[in-house]
Amino acid sequence: MFFWFCFFLLLLPVHADVMNLNNDMPTHLEDATPIDEHSFDIQYSAVLEKKDPDVLRHRPNLRYGATEDLQLEGEATIFSGGNEKDSGQTDLGILYRLNHSENYFPEISLSPVAIFPTGKGMDSMLYSIRVNLTTTLEGNSKVPITQLHFNYQLEHNSSASSGERTDRSIYTFGFGRLIFNETALICDALFESEREKSDYTYLLETGLHHHLGKKYFIGLSIGVGLGASDVDGQGLLAFEKQFD
Repeated sequence: MFFWFCFFLLLLPVHADVMNLNNDMPTHLEDATPIDEHSFDIQYSAVLEKKDPDVLRHRPNLRYGATEDLQLEGEATIFSGGNEKDSGQTDLGILYRLNHSENYFPEISLSPVAIFPTGKGMDSMLYSIRVNLTTTLEGNSKVPITQLHFNYQLEHNSSASSGERTDRSIYTFGFGRLIFNETALICDALFESEREKSDYTYLLETGLHHHLGKKYFIGLSIGVGLGASDVDGQGLLAFEKQFD
């Protein structure tokens, strides 16, 4: 009897942070909830993109909970491998939560971002706005067990040169589910379209977000590209540390 009681305790969802999602931690899917007030979150992810030729995408990320509803964020994207053209950018933005989720009504946040051209061959400043929706189906906003997420991001290049895209829309839909004590399963589908092209890009992702203890986290995911995607598949390994 004692064994089964201990086993049951291990399955109880006691840590909500594995349900807090961020770009490449462990997939592209993001939730609408900022990190805890006055806390820092440092992340690093490495993604191997299977294409011709293969590319390794590095993404360091820093987030700060300025208030209960406001999160500040800085992120860099760096590519290595191939010809390294358009090999990186730096994003500075915020996430602002508009409401708290109740009775299945989604939590909504807005994320305006300024994107600086810091990679090889890049010279245009970009701007984006992302809308995040998160609905808690099981548990509550403090300790969620099952959540649905939707992201819509519009990216605009006001000074696009020949061959550069002017507008890009990205739709991401998925869910997070606490499957073990401090381990979440994340699945999503990403759809991308560009104004200049009639082709559409799809990406399907599945990943795990796990708390290692002492506020260290690991993210693992795999993805497959469909449609006009130049990425056939990808694998991700990410690490995260939170500071109060």
